[in-house]
Parts: sequence; structure tokens; C-alpha cells
Amino acid sequence: MAEEKKNSKLGGIILGPLFICVSIVGLWKNENRFNYHKAAKATEPVAAASSLSDGQIFSFTGGMDQSLTFPGEYVRFFTGYLDVERRAEIYAWKKSTDSDNNVKWSKMWMTSLESNSRNNGISQRFQSGFFGPEQYSVDDLTIQADRIEFVDSREYLAPSSLELVPSDLTQGLAKQDRYLYLSKSGGDRLGDERIAYRGIPVPVTATYFGKSENGVAVAHQAAQKSGIMSEIIQDTGVVHHLVAGQREEALHTMKSHFQKVKNIVRGIGLGVNILGWATLFSVFSGFFYHVPIIGPMVSRMAMLMAVAFGVVFGGGTIVLGFLTHHIWVVLPLIAIPVAGILYLRANARKSQTTVHHQVSQSIGHQPSSAELKELEFYELVQLSMDDGQISPAELELLREYASDQGWPDAHASKLFDQAMSASTGLLTKRDHMKNLVRFALADGIIDQRERKVLNKASAIAGVGTHDLGRLIQEAQSGAVG
Repeated sequence: MAEEKKNSKLGGIILGPLFICVSIVGLWKNENRFNYHKAAKATEPVAAASSLSDGQIFSFTGGMDQSLTFPGEYVRFFTGYLDVERRAEIYAWKKSTDSDNNVKWSKMWMTSLESNSRNNGISQRFQSGFFGPEQYSVDDLTIQADRIEFVDSREYLAPSSLELVPSDLTQGLAKQDRYLYLSKSGGDRLGDERIAYRGIPVPVTATYFGKSENGVAVAHQAAQKSGIMSEIIQDTGVVHHLVAGQREEALHTMKSHFQKVKNIVRGIGLGVNILGWATLFSVFSGFFYHVPIIGPMVSRMAMLMAVAFGVVFGGGTIVLGFLTHHIWVVLPLIAIPVAGILYLRANARKSQTTVHHQVSQSIGHQPSSAELKELEFYELVQLSMDDGQISPAELELLREYASDQGWPDAHASKLFDQAMSASTGLLTKRDHMKNLVRFALADGIIDQRERKVLNKASAIAGVGTHDLGRLIQEAQSGAVG
């Protein structure tokens, strides 16, 4: 048992990342899947099949024979359908295990008999499959059935309308509801089999999209698709579609079908991604399984984390894949913020030029960057001395400012003395804040360090954050005199 649990945990460590990787690859490919609706829309409509030339990518609309008939193996023939899907199921035991190798048994309908100990002695007689004619005709256009694709909805065939082929294989089949039913076991239904048929009715009018070759409509490989993942998500890259209705109606059906398939794969991909994370996390949460209180809590947390990680990684793959393969969406997303940044930079330069000109006029010459820093220091000193004394917090602000400029102590002391001697006492605290803002803007854009100085200075001046922002806006617009 211990060895089985060890193998189960090892399997979880392997399967979890495998599910995650497979789902991400599938989701990525799905975002770049071939758009057969757009390809069909680009085909050239033709009025007569006789006018087609070899290699021509075209669409053609016409009538179809409602009595189209083809054989169905267990059923003698199907009439009035483009193709028919046979779904065969058997009622048998399903075995599942958790990360601690705890086994759970359940009986259910399945398309393929699971190999396990409880299904020993049970055999499956019928298999699923598809049936259709060798070729189709739309008016005088002959269409090759090989690789044909349909997007119209299927409907269930009533068993009462089906004539079974007499044989040992079909012996015992009974027509029951919408199934052909084979009872083997009596009461518990174990081993019983059932068959359901679904078909696409032959439309009165249909439109074909594809390629002409030697007078026959054949599959057009519009995009090269290869690999097992393309097969799994049914991304063929082919235009060879027979759709009910006139051309516009058929195109609308194709568009809806394409989006439906894409969304289904997205949903399955997200589900597999979450399953991968759940499988991986369950291995680690299993260590706490038998711990009271903590065990159930960890299990719930593991599931929540699996959902969160699945949504982030799976959803992120969808978004990134969509943006990567739809550059027309990405360009505005890039262009808008870039244009905004350029506008703000240009506006900042304009404001700096305006404020710098005002400062130059007020002091009588063009100040250098170093001089502007000294003028800011003067204003800080005079603001701090407005009430006749410098508090420890104000003194610390002055020291920090001098240190940020890299001034020696002697130079800072000299500037302090000059500021003190130049003070007239005529300016209010708000006036000093205006000057600080002007000098900071004249030296360039207010960065994070200067913003910190202004915030501390505004606290000393009794100017609120809102008022400080207004002072900056006024200075930038040239309203400060």
C-alpha cells in the first residue's frame, strides 16, 4: 500500500505539470487557429459550376437532392442526411483514485470499456463511427466527400425510422426512446449497450466553399497545420465546407460555429489547466490529509489555489495569444500610452521653459541648475525661520536637502547664513511654497525626491496636499507670478 501511495504521488508530480503544459500549448494554438469563416468569405462566388477553372477558390450556391442515401453498417441505409454520427456506449464500472490512492467505484455510460477488475468478463459489441456518401452534389457541382467539413447542427434520428441489417451483431437490439438498446444483464444494466444516431439534414439550398480541381470540388488547404495538438483541437486549415442556406446565411453560420469551437477549446483548456494545478497541489496537500482540522483546510486551500493559478496561467495564455495574433488590437494599446507619455513630456518641457523664463526675469539672469538648487535651499531656510526658530524636524529637512545635493558642511553653512541675511520677513509661508515650486519646476520635472521635499515643506507651511497640487498646476500653466 505504501508503495502504491508513493507511485500515486509520483504520478501526480508528473501528470500535473503535463496537464498544465498541454493546456497552455492547446490554448496558445487555439488563439491562432485557422479562421475558416474569413477564408470562406474571401472565396469568389460563381453562378455556374461549368465556368470553374482548375485551382480556383470559389463558393457556389444551389439545390440539393433530399433523397441522398448511403449505407450505415448496422442500419441498412440513411436517407436525407449529409452525414450521420453513431455514438455507441456501454454501461460499466469506472475506477478513480485520489492522491492517497483511495479508490472510488462508480457505474456509468462510457464510449469505450474501461479495463479494470470489476469489468472482467464484460465485452463491448458496438463501436462509434461516422457515415456519409462518397460524394455530394449541389446542382451540377460534384463535391468530393474526402475531408468535407460541416458546421450545421445535428439532430437525433428516431430509432423507429431505422431499418436494422439482420445479423448476429444486431441481434437483440431493441428500439427504445432515442436509442437502439442491447440488454445483457437484466436489472442492474451492467454491460448493457446503447446506440444513438445524429445527422445533419440535407438542406434544400446549400452553399459550398472550396477549390475546383478537374471539374470536381475538393479540399483547399488554405493554411498548413500539423502536429497532434492541431488534431486534438480540430484545427485543419482546410476550406471544404458544405453549409445550409444562401451564401450570406452560410457565412453567418460559419462565423458562429468558428467562435463556438474557439470558446469550447478555451473552456476545456482552462479546465485542464486547473486540473493540472489541482493534481499537483493535491500531492502536497495529501501530506496533511489525516491531520485534524488542518487536513480539510489545506485540501480546500489547494483547490482554491488550483483555480486561481489555472485562471491566471490559462487566462493569461488566452489573452497573450489573442493579442499576439491580433496585432491590430495590440498597436492601439501600445500607441495610446506612448502618445500619452510623449504628450506629457512635451507639456512638461513647455512648462519648464515657461517657469524657467519667469525665474530668469525675477532674478535678472539665466540660473544654472546648481543655482536653482541653492535658491530652493534659501526658500527652505526662510520658510523654516518664518516663526522665528527652527524646529528639529525643520533642521533635519535642511540637512537632508544639503546631503542630497552633495554639499560639504561648510558650503551648506555658508548658504544658510546667506539665506538668513537675505530674509526680509515680508513673504508669507505660502509665498515661500510658491517660490519652492517654481524653482523645482524650472530645474525640470518634479521627481520623487523633490516631491518628498515639497511635501515636508508644505507640512511646515501648513499647505495641504490639495493646495500643493494646485500650486504646482498654477506654476506649470504660468499663473504664478
